[in-house]
Amino acid sequence: QVGTPTTMASLYALTKEDKQLARALTQLLRHGKPRKLNFRPDGFVQLEALQTVPNFDRLSVELAQAICREDNKNRFSLSEEASGWWMRANQGHSIGGLNPEDLLQRITDASEISNIVHGTFYNRWPSIRSSGLSRMKRNHVHLARGLPGDAGVISGMRNTAEILIYVDAAKAMEQGIVFFVSENDVVLTTGPVPTSCFSRVVDRGT
Repeated sequence: QVGTPTTMASLYALTKEDKQLARALTQLLRHGKPRKLNFRPDGFVQLEALQTVPNFDRLSVELAQAICREDNKNRFSLSEEASGWWMRANQGHSIGGLNPEDLLQRITDASEISNIVHGTFYNRWPSIRSSGLSRMKRNHVHLARGLPGDAGVISGMRNTAEILIYVDAAKAMEQGIVFFVSENDVVLTTGPVPTSCFSRVVDRGT
């Protein structure tokens, strides 16, 4: 791996404007909006390149450290290398050119992801019931190791999800489906995941 995300030690306190910048940074690093930058296969972009995007010129190293440190879903990684500082989104990408083997860690043992679940909504269920889980416009289908609020689960599912689809990882891997895990512990696959690999589907409310 080129570069290792740093431990954030800065005491920089985020302002309201900084938090708005952090939300915009999610769009920039995941989706290349408003500008497609020169992403490495592992998802990292030079901090200097980020600073050339309109409204991102004030993204200093200290601010980037604070954004990484204070994000409750650990969405970002920051790396100091000989060529300078680099930053990336840990998952959720829709941009092309990334290599999941560089960006993520491949899962080789299904027992490591024995309780993975995808959260969705009733308006999407008819399509999923017909054709399984698809990555849609993103690079991967997202799954969590449990439900929001469970110990160790910080990302991978929206808190507002109405339907929970539990996936049998062992059965899926037997069918050649490859799973990865991100820096913030979201389980990802390019899929598609057929309904035959669903172990159960439940209404979250009932």
